[in-house]
Amino acid sequence: MKNLKKLISVVLTVAMLVSSFAVVTAKDFGDVDTTAAYSEAVNVLSDLAILEGDEQGNFNPDAEIKRSEFAAVVCRAMGQENAAKGAAGTTSFNDVAAEHWASGYINWAAQLGIVNGKGEGIFDPDAPVKYEEAIKMLVVALGYEPLAARKGGYPTGYLVVAASNGITKGVSLTGAANAPRSAVAVMVYNALDVPLMDANMYSLSGDDEYVIYDDDKEYGRKTMLSEYLEIIKVKASVEATALSDEKLATKAGKKVDLKVTNTFDFSWSNIASELNSVTKGTEEKGYYIPVKPFEGESGASDFLGANVIAYIADEDGDLVVKSVVLDTTSVETLEIVDGLNDAKVDYDTLTFEYYESEDDLRPEELDFEDKITVYVNGVEVEGTEAESWFNDIPNSASKVVLMANKGEDYSKVFITSYIYMLVEEVDLEDAIITTDVADIELGDQRPDGFAYTLTLEDGTEIGIEDLQENDVLNILANPIAVSDINDDKIVEMTIVVTRSAVEGTVEEDLGDGEYVINGEEYVNYGAKLAVGDVARFFLTIDGQLYDVDTEWEGEDGASKNYGFVTAVGFNTSFGEKSYEIKMYTIDGSLATYQIADKLYVYETVAGVYGKSAVKEGAAQDAYFGTTGKIKVAVDDQADKAAAIASIEDRFITYKLNSNDEIKEIRFAEGVASKNEFSVATGSGSYNPNTEKFGGKFITAKSVLVYAEPELEDGKWNFDENAIEILPFDALDEDGVYGTPYLFDVRDNEIGVAFVTEGVETNKKSALAVAVSTSTVSNDQIKISFFQNGEFLSYVVSEDCDDLDGIAAGDIFQYTLSGDEILRATKVADYNKTTKVATLTDDHDTATVKYVAGNIDDKEAKYIVVDGSDYSFAKGDAVGTVAIYNTARSGKNAVTGYSALSSLKKSGVTYTYNVIIRLEDDEIVDAIAYQTATAEEEESAAPSESAPAASDAPVASDAPVASDAPVASDAPVASDAPVASDAPVASDAPVASDAPLA
Repeated sequence: MKNLKKLISVVLTVAMLVSSFAVVTAKDFGDVDTTAAYSEAVNVLSDLAILEGDEQGNFNPDAEIKRSEFAAVVCRAMGQENAAKGAAGTTSFNDVAAEHWASGYINWAAQLGIVNGKGEGIFDPDAPVKYEEAIKMLVVALGYEPLAARKGGYPTGYLVVAASNGITKGVSLTGAANAPRSAVAVMVYNALDVPLMDANMYSLSGDDEYVIYDDDKEYGRKTMLSEYLEIIKVKASVEATALSDEKLATKAGKKVDLKVTNTFDFSWSNIASELNSVTKGTEEKGYYIPVKPFEGESGASDFLGANVIAYIADEDGDLVVKSVVLDTTSVETLEIVDGLNDAKVDYDTLTFEYYESEDDLRPEELDFEDKITVYVNGVEVEGTEAESWFNDIPNSASKVVLMANKGEDYSKVFITSYIYMLVEEVDLEDAIITTDVADIELGDQRPDGFAYTLTLEDGTEIGIEDLQENDVLNILANPIAVSDINDDKIVEMTIVVTRSAVEGTVEEDLGDGEYVINGEEYVNYGAKLAVGDVARFFLTIDGQLYDVDTEWEGEDGASKNYGFVTAVGFNTSFGEKSYEIKMYTIDGSLATYQIADKLYVYETVAGVYGKSAVKEGAAQDAYFGTTGKIKVAVDDQADKAAAIASIEDRFITYKLNSNDEIKEIRFAEGVASKNEFSVATGSGSYNPNTEKFGGKFITAKSVLVYAEPELEDGKWNFDENAIEILPFDALDEDGVYGTPYLFDVRDNEIGVAFVTEGVETNKKSALAVAVSTSTVSNDQIKISFFQNGEFLSYVVSEDCDDLDGIAAGDIFQYTLSGDEILRATKVADYNKTTKVATLTDDHDTATVKYVAGNIDDKEAKYIVVDGSDYSFAKGDAVGTVAIYNTARSGKNAVTGYSALSSLKKSGVTYTYNVIIRLEDDEIVDAIAYQTATAEEEESAAPSESAPAASDAPVASDAPVASDAPVASDAPVASDAPVASDAPVASDAPVASDAPLA
């Protein structure tokens, strides 16, 4: 027996059978155990809109139900919802206001004598209904009040009548006890089948004669179901569904083929007439009625091949199945979920052996009929296909249900087999889901009649717009190959989305696709795994490993803790030598780690990438000693090319133990197709529009490392202080960066890109003019500045020294990493004494130029700076346009503009010193410094200027929240009708049988 996790599989009891057979049930309340005796009653009553759960998907079986709520339940069971609506308004009870949500139900029930109140005009609508009160209402509703009066009246007579008619079957309560919702469900469910009682002849003396409608020959049979709800209840076998017979998939909806085998004491001719069908068979051989109603929302197609109890209604001339449950009186089943991997099956000999418990030493052996029927995902398969599916159960089945008639051997095998896919992208317009395997078409490309359901694992329905990257799709359809996923023959598809995952380390490979992760054993369906992988593992609906996210950030850091080694050494503390390495980590920090005594190394040995033997003591010299692999890589190199090439051996991933020592190192030597740490080279270009660098895709987790080797004393190496971890938008669009090294390339995505030349501050960023600085935590500088029409402020990273000493009026460009300025270039220094800004250096490139000078003249499309004409750029190309008033401070110094044409030429009153940035010889940024000359006019910005952000009313000038009406001034929830006062059905949600609190 394989060493696998198994779920104990047992022969299910009658109670368990209620919802275990189907893939999904019509209703699935999270707090209703499918083994509970009341679960069938809850399912049927919720399908018939008599009882429901709350908005959280719970039924609340142990909660008490109010008197007003139970009056509503009885009303619905009698099909009198509309009558109750018409009766809403003033009541005869002092404590039930006309606007009370249940006034109509209570008036209706009082008029029929179903409720009388507690005397003195009191109904007590919010009091819990007592068991005896609930019984009394049901007995009166069924017409048995005269008989109950003869049996002793309230409460004894009513309890006696209820017991004799099976209303209290399965309920264990005393008369004065409050009735929980679970007991109410059972009592109402039982009452639906009780024959009605009514006066057959009325006399003036009061000695009326009554008849019980239980004789289908003389008076006819009548029940709440048939008379009030117009529901036909039958026993039937499900012969075919829209999955197994495409003719049942119509434009009007899916149908189900039923063979009615029992009529619950109604005559065959009566039921056949109600079903618009004919009776077939003979009295000796048994009758049956064929009927093909619409499935509706009953989930009837999930019961293909099973014996069921079906509730059918006539809706505008169409028969619709309103509810369906397994007929547990005629069949028994065995469900096997886990442990299938250990099953031994043989179609020829009809052998089926499986382990009932993971601790069992011997398998269970099952007995089959001489001939069996095999169903796969709701479709009957025959011949060699049936044989193939049966024999492949250990490998392909997610669940197997075996069915037998009571007291007989198993004759039917129901196999649930999923197709798994991983979401990559969703096209909402055409309703196409792109996965790792194939595109799934759900839109107009499908044939007429095609239908699908998309749900989360808990049953919550979602749309394709709710799908997320890395969602696992568990697809049920008629038996197909993956390549046939969009075939016209697939008329129905159930897609269950799972987002379950295991996070941790692959600790052991057990063989045959089984792995130990975090101490637990898992079957691997499709993920490519290696011992030592630290990742987030995505699971299928049946707990198999499907895919892996190696960029997951685990407890001890990222699964790929990228490190760029800068130095290797050792210490001799306490007389023992231990190696240490110094490296840049993924977050850009420079750290030193000690190597653990036991070190696992993943590298290529004899052409195979894998884990080498544990390295201890002197054996670690092979990596960190004088001639060691990493030591040689970090040593000075004779030429620049050799220094660049050394990054392949100094770029590693690592893992720490509990003592923060490196216990694992992986070298970038693996083969990308095997999902290991690999290295490649790219084309060197960056395109943000396609989100590609070096021809590979970048993601939010891709890392860009930049460093240029430097020459010192005739040797080349990387200065550790010049190594930077950057965002990809630090690169210029379509810029070419030599031949970058790409590490950890998987599924065409980059883990890390290492660039050795050409990275500068992003020249696409608009100029920023500082207005103030401050010091925040860790002595970091925070800069407030004006850029591209708005005031911004960011903290400067501790690793960024380019803005040291920056002051108000200075101009700079920058690159962000998160909410911090990571890299920056100061473009111009502003001199407060001379009131002039000068360029700090030559920042020009082939396409970008910077100019400083005075504005001599200005026209609509150009300005003249120190005698040279410069034309204006247009539209989106324009960045920062502002005038800095040298007589002001802070935000008040800056006035922003929307157009370059708003800039002023120097004149009698003001001189305009300006810094401009040109791209392709057109001005895209301009910051002018306004200096008063002949007259001092500090109050004025130029008249045609637009108000700057600082000139507009700020938040503090506007009415604050406390000036506006606050929530306490508006009607609060307690002033409005609460949920329990809301109407039911169209006047209030039926879902709560009356609103739940």
